[in-house]
Amino acid sequence: MAAIGYVVAVFVSTNVCAVTMIVQEALVSSTGSAPPDFFDYPTILAVGLPLTGATAWPGFTLTLLIGACTGFDRLAYFLLAGVATAFFAVVLCGMFGAGREFMTNLLFENFFVYAGGAAGGLAYGLFARKLGVFLSH
Repeated sequence: MAAIGYVVAVFVSTNVCAVTMIVQEALVSSTGSAPPDFFDYPTILAVGLPLTGATAWPGFTLTLLIGACTGFDRLAYFLLAGVATAFFAVVLCGMFGAGREFMTNLLFENFFVYAGGAAGGLAYGLFARKLGVFLSH
């Protein structure tokens, strides 16, 4: 069941990230700078879903292990763990070739990475609470 919860979290995270990215870019473009052509919803999802699924797995696993060892199972824990997982997923992308400027931009200048991580963590927390799939207790 935790794997199904992970898929739900990745789906929610990527969708929130995509919507937030599009809104952020639309606000920037209203100031005169046009967003790149690849900022359309289907393309972001096509790239984002597998990328998020692959890079968030280590953070998700750590979240479950910490939850199991400590008994943390509150929604706030999963929300914060989702933000931390998003941060480390971007760092993991950097380890596999993303440029330093791109990484800095994602980590420190874009809200959408953290919005997606928070949403994914919250989605998993709600899923786990609803179905009782916490590893602790």
